[in-house]
Amino acid sequence: MNEYEHQTYDRDSKATIRPRIYVASVADYNNGHLHGKWLDAAQPVEDLNDQVNAMLRTSTQPNAEEYAIHDHEGWHGWTPNEYTALGTIARAGAGLVEHGPAFGHWLHYTGEITDDATERFEGAYLGEWTSMLDYAEHLTEDIGVSIQVDPESWSHYVHFDHQTLARDLEVELHAADSRIGGIFLFDPTG
Repeated sequence: MNEYEHQTYDRDSKATIRPRIYVASVADYNNGHLHGKWLDAAQPVEDLNDQVNAMLRTSTQPNAEEYAIHDHEGWHGWTPNEYTALGTIARAGAGLVEHGPAFGHWLHYTGEITDDATERFEGAYLGEWTSMLDYAEHLTEDIGVSIQVDPESWSHYVHFDHQTLARDLEVELHAADSRIGGIFLFDPTG
């Protein structure tokens, strides 16, 4: 990879990132028992509902009708709370499986998971970069910034200030730490 190529998320490894939730019976919990089940979050909401209801039916407590999310893993920046709706869990889980950890950081940054969260993410995500400077250098090359100096013998004295551009971009863009020690980069206006 040359210095201007950004890091991409390995599609093959996405399959191993499966956000999960642990749903527990509230009736069991209130009576000092742990009864629940780990569920893959990246599935249709109807399937999540069916699995939660199946878990509640196997409770030893009479009238076990309520559940709560007691644990979670694989959410990469965003975390569901105890009573996050299963529809929200399903949308967030599907986005994480499709887009990887950057999607979790996007959800954490935006604070809400709407029906169009995936489209908003795709419009805002600028990729994974080793640093803001790396992105600034790529950006100037991508848009064709060049400095013509006459006489040419002066060309090694004149340069584009990528450091200043990187500092300015830090104000305009949102960055989140990535798994490789770099950053996931988002354009909030995207």
